[in-house]
Amino acid sequence: MEVVKILQQLGMDSTVFIQFLIFCVIYFITAPLLWKKLQYVLENREEKTTVLKKKAEETIERAEKIDEEYAEKLDVARNEAQKGFHKEKHDVALAEQAKIKKIEEELNTEYEGARSEYMKELDSKRGELMGQTSDLSNELIQKLS
Repeated sequence: MEVVKILQQLGMDSTVFIQFLIFCVIYFITAPLLWKKLQYVLENREEKTTVLKKKAEETIERAEKIDEEYAEKLDVARNEAQKGFHKEKHDVALAEQAKIKKIEEELNTEYEGARSEYMKELDSKRGELMGQTSDLSNELIQKLS
């Protein structure tokens, strides 16, 4: 009897069983119409979500793979460009050194030519002066005597 008192305190009476029976009848009538369709929609949605998630993961994997390939190709291209740059720089430096050496040789040749000409002129002037010194010394001796 205590159960009946508790149910009365909760506001439940003998119509609870009838209400439960009505609920069950309505459920079994509407289940094929609503609940199965709802179940189908939820399962279909879950399948599509998992398929899309798998496709997204595959796309991400392909994108990462392409990114890695691009990075590798970029590194190879950068290394080749640096090698080419250093080779070209070395070639230019060698060409410049050859030009400098050629100009230096031309200047040395010009210098040696000018120096030898100056030395010839110096020797000729020295010879003239030596010739004049003997004449001057003879004159000096004559004037002193």
